[in-house]
Amino acid sequence: TRGGQSAFDVAGLSDAERKACQKRWKRLVRQEPCSNQAGMAASFVALARRKVRLGGRIGFVLPLTAALADSWTVTRRMIERDFAELIAVAVVAGKALGKDALSADTHMEEMLLIGTRSRARRSNGQPGRTAIHCVTLYQAPTRMGEAGEIARAITDASQACAAGAEPIRVGSDEVGQLCVLKTDGSGSPWSAVGVLRPDLVRAALQLERGTLAFDTFERPLGIPMTSLGTQFAIGPTHHLIGHLAEATFKCGAFAMHPVRGALDAVGPDRALWAARKADQRTLVVSPTHKGSAPKGVGSEQKRQAMRQRRSTVFYARNIRWTSQALLVASTAQPAMGGRAWLSLNHEDERIRKALALWSNSTLGMLVHWTKGQRTQTGRSTTQVGAVTKLPCPRLDQLPGESLERAVMAFDRLKGRALLPACQAHTDDVRKSIDAAVLKMFVLDGEGSAQAVNALRWLWCNEPSVHGGNKAAIRLLSEAAGP
Repeated sequence: TRGGQSAFDVAGLSDAERKACQKRWKRLVRQEPCSNQAGMAASFVALARRKVRLGGRIGFVLPLTAALADSWTVTRRMIERDFAELIAVAVVAGKALGKDALSADTHMEEMLLIGTRSRARRSNGQPGRTAIHCVTLYQAPTRMGEAGEIARAITDASQACAAGAEPIRVGSDEVGQLCVLKTDGSGSPWSAVGVLRPDLVRAALQLERGTLAFDTFERPLGIPMTSLGTQFAIGPTHHLIGHLAEATFKCGAFAMHPVRGALDAVGPDRALWAARKADQRTLVVSPTHKGSAPKGVGSEQKRQAMRQRRSTVFYARNIRWTSQALLVASTAQPAMGGRAWLSLNHEDERIRKALALWSNSTLGMLVHWTKGQRTQTGRSTTQVGAVTKLPCPRLDQLPGESLERAVMAFDRLKGRALLPACQAHTDDVRKSIDAAVLKMFVLDGEGSAQAVNALRWLWCNEPSVHGGNKAAIRLLSEAAGP
């Protein structure tokens, strides 16, 4: 439906027929709790809501995107409101691909969603808190008998687990984990789906409330949490900025060309357009492209508008934990964003540098990981609308001395090369960033450091983070946990 992909790309349909299908689809679901941007699956879930009787059951194989993507928010809200006894089953990232996938050939991570049609309401008429039993299996069932035994084990574990986590056992073998996620009816991401260690999700939820908590340790950050969109001006998207010069589809204000060398990276119409893992290892990186204005491309008015939105700090829209080091990158001179990087504007340079430290710390990456999509293993894709909603500390409420400490730490670390994010547990620079963030929040005691060390280790052990990367797995096996 977007990005050159068509839900109606079926053999035998002409372009005109596909467009007619798209137009009718949009009309049919206009009043339904689903978005065309979520793809056809969301429409079928909305259809099931209309068809199934009260007390009836639904079962769907859905992309893992359904649990996390911003485009699925309205559908998740409907499921939380109108269904009960919800179970979401996922297989540890990477294991669900190929011949053992739930569906035949999607090559994406998936989940099995099961629920009972209900109309449970609070006394005030509002939907109550819905419990979702999130099941993560270590391996995909491949035989009917095996699947039946695992299904019975999931039922037993869901009845025993009121809160926290419960192992799923078949005989003496542990085949997975189950945890209970309590939703608030808003359709927020179901962060626990497909997660191996639910305590990571609990820690991220505590961070969203402004508290660093793990195990028995708990300390407030000292400032409230907000969203990125509340504190920063975000965007514009690459469609408004421009297009690659060789692209057949022309859009935006500029035609973008790769920069050639350090001198070429300096200029008024430079952009951090592409993700380049080899060149983007330090907190401060160079622009990757420069804009030109050949005849027929954009207008001077559009180009001036894009120049007004330049920044020195950028958010990764599609980070690969297995190869990329930065969730937020900075540039020495103002630049535009691009396809891989979204500009974040704030007038205070101290706030921008504090954000870069927070976002590239274990805590910042953990919060992002629970909100970003995990449809492809080792990667976290975030739609622009979702970036604006990402939780972030209210950095402008930090005391002046805390901001100065953050600036000094950023300037000290900005030229040091980081390892890929999935190797954070063995990265001395990442650990220095974590220490700087704790000092920024005046949380530099032993308990805080131990909590972050534990979270860093557990996060790197999540299959959706290391993605089966051989180097990361080898380092995990060689290193001792905290």
